[in-house]
Amino acid sequence: MNAAPVEVPSTCASDTGWPSGAGSDPSERDPERVAAGWDERRRIRPVGLDTQISDQTDRWQLTIQARDPEGAAQFLSDDYALVILQPQLAVVRRDEWLRMLPDYKVTGYSVEERIVETGRGLCTVFQRVDQTAEVKGVERSGIFILVDVWVQDTDAWRVWRRHSTPLSAGVAPRA
Repeated sequence: MNAAPVEVPSTCASDTGWPSGAGSDPSERDPERVAAGWDERRRIRPVGLDTQISDQTDRWQLTIQARDPEGAAQFLSDDYALVILQPQLAVVRRDEWLRMLPDYKVTGYSVEERIVETGRGLCTVFQRVDQTAEVKGVERSGIFILVDVWVQDTDAWRVWRRHSTPLSAGVAPRA
């Protein structure tokens, strides 16, 4: 079963900070912006894969907080798994994770640090997050180290693995 494709944001982002008419006359172009890839005539700048994956990560998190299994499924590869090593090993496969999502109540979530690295067909997102949540009535709050491994599917980038290390939370409940 292949999940529905996830739209990757456009490779360009708008910029509203240009003076009117900038770029129509080559003498008005800012050489530093041009060298950085800005197209002053169209008022756009290229967005790298790292920014796209970071945006995808944020959108996936919003589906988690909305407790939306159908929305979240769009971000997951068919063989997705959540892997928890601490305080005890748990590997939660895609179907089980999606079944549990309606019981995952996040009341607070902030990203303290994020590093996105990209490669050919593979991206990683390393995060330190502060979460206030309950899963199936069990407290899952605290600081977590998350490592998401994104893989390039035929039509979109999808999460293959999430490694979650709670620095202070108890044992994770299962479906």
